[in-house]
Amino acid sequence: MAVIDTRLIQTAVIGSRDSDQPVILPEEPHNLDQFRLRFGADRFWCGTLLGGCGEQLMTKRYEDKVCHFAHFPDPEGIRACHRTAKGVESADHLYIKRDVKAWLAGQGHAAQADLRSLGHGPGDAVDFWLRATEQLLRFELRSEDYRTWRRAADSLAAKAGHVEWVFGSEGPLVDDMVARQGYALRVRCETSGTGRRVVIGVVTRKKPIVWAALDECRMTPHGLVPPALEGLRAEGAVRTGGSRNDPLPASLPLRGAEIVFAVDGSATPPTDSPLIAPGRYLITAYVKPAGSRIVQAHISLPDDSPVPTEDYVYQLSGVARLLIKDNITAGSAIWAVHADGLTQLSGLEAERTGLWRPNVSLGRPLKTTVVQPSDDAEPQSAPRKCSNTAARIREALLETAAARATTTWEKLSRKIRLDVSHLPNARRRDLLVEVDSPFAPEKPLLSVLLRDRSGSMLPYLPTVLRMLGAPAPASDSAIGRWCARETRRTYAAHSPSAAPEARSTGSRASSNTADPPPAPSAASLARLRALQELADEAKKVLSRATGRRAARLEDALAKTEASIRAFEVASSRGRAYNINGGHLKELERLIGYPSKAEKSASSREKHRGEQAAPILPRPKRQPEPVPTRVSEQRSALKDEEVLARMRSLLKDLNLAGDAVDTLKLRSNMRT
Repeated sequence: MAVIDTRLIQTAVIGSRDSDQPVILPEEPHNLDQFRLRFGADRFWCGTLLGGCGEQLMTKRYEDKVCHFAHFPDPEGIRACHRTAKGVESADHLYIKRDVKAWLAGQGHAAQADLRSLGHGPGDAVDFWLRATEQLLRFELRSEDYRTWRRAADSLAAKAGHVEWVFGSEGPLVDDMVARQGYALRVRCETSGTGRRVVIGVVTRKKPIVWAALDECRMTPHGLVPPALEGLRAEGAVRTGGSRNDPLPASLPLRGAEIVFAVDGSATPPTDSPLIAPGRYLITAYVKPAGSRIVQAHISLPDDSPVPTEDYVYQLSGVARLLIKDNITAGSAIWAVHADGLTQLSGLEAERTGLWRPNVSLGRPLKTTVVQPSDDAEPQSAPRKCSNTAARIREALLETAAARATTTWEKLSRKIRLDVSHLPNARRRDLLVEVDSPFAPEKPLLSVLLRDRSGSMLPYLPTVLRMLGAPAPASDSAIGRWCARETRRTYAAHSPSAAPEARSTGSRASSNTADPPPAPSAASLARLRALQELADEAKKVLSRATGRRAARLEDALAKTEASIRAFEVASSRGRAYNINGGHLKELERLIGYPSKAEKSASSREKHRGEQAAPILPRPKRQPEPVPTRVSEQRSALKDEEVLARMRSLLKDLNLAGDAVDTLKLRSNMRT
């Protein structure tokens, strides 16, 4: 008997690397011989629609283990295939696409078949769009988390006339569909020779799944109808309206440790509900009790418990109760789950609940087609709307700006009643990018109003600026000054006393009737040009300088550029700014020769033929004062005397060792 090795490749495609024609390699050697005779002239590929590398495959025949496909040897060792699904079921999406399309054509339906990736690969889902009857038939082979699927289902239902869902595995999505229409459809593929056969199952609340071959099913205006569904209709167990119905009521066993939930980020937090009690708050969530389907409900939590966010899945702790408020006038009751506390689940535990799936990034773009149910449908490339959490943060920051104050993540969490203070920095950074998107130079940023616990600027604020496409200052001191200016600009734009135009555009510009700021004088502009020319010369000298001179040049250049920026800012605001003459003197001294600014000034004086005030008068370089006693000693000493004294000092230092008398040494050096 052959030994099964699940690591081996059992499926491939024929025709080309991008082909959608799958084949399955037989496991037994005698079946492989027949397979080779049948496909003797064909080549096999690790197809891209299988998640493969697109390289050619060969067949491997074994007597003691499973026969399989294998890549050709790579002498250079640079080729790598990252295909994850390699078993016989890895090509099921291609068999479903081929067989269901042929089955629909046999029943008179011209359908457009497309592969859809839901974040894992091209085999996540297969869509069939029947334009004549305005029906969308989706085979969802890889389950999404419940909240993502619910949003996709609502979006597709709004675009298509009727959506028929067929699921590849059991789980919360199947349970939800049974609660809506009384049944759900499942699909699986069975091996038949060198191919796979598609079978459809009907799931109900109490009966086991009834499977039937695809050829035994019918496609009607109400959807896909297997034979078992006819009996359910006769029994009255099928609800008219299909997946558009609201789910039937669910029973909730109130054991806190067996109830998990995830926040519904698209729902508005209830603020005026009669279920709100002192010391407690309400959230809207998708609740999953053990042994029951997922339901949308309110949860009442104490104020001292952390406010949950939509980024995690939580489990109730303590005692859980059913909180009911009688409403006699409306004729209905309002209820919520009353809990003592909550516990955050780990990633693996959260994934098992069906309420959350990890984000999966694909290695390369897939050649899949996006279904457009109608010409009026919105394009898939439409910009993503701001999340509910980011929208609530933006509203809170607008109130903070109106109060001319700053805030922290802890204060913000209490204000918006969401626990954003415990999110990782990467998630907080992404939320701030959403808050200030799209970026415009004239719009002040709200992110600058957030501080850390010490009141300092957020350490990842420069990263937020780069992600927004905003110019970020290079140095720490510059970003600090920029943050202070941007904070004042945000206050001015959103404070109650700001003009409506300033609040809407975020600019600090005055009205159209206000006088423009006065332009700087010609003398000021001349000083600015001279300073810029001097800075350009200093940069050239810096490229050749070394040691201490280079360090001093760098420091002087930094101060000069800051002075130039300050001049430009002051001029734009109509204020005078005097350029620091010390920076000019320092640069000229470090350059060491007449600057271009001085040469150009003298040239202009010569051509004008008249007395003109120098733009930047170069101060006369005075020699550094030298003490009289030292200068006399230097002039009197001969070279031999200097060498003799140096030898004597070195001899004394060598004899003294660590016990040198510094006062005596200094006295000997002066004499």
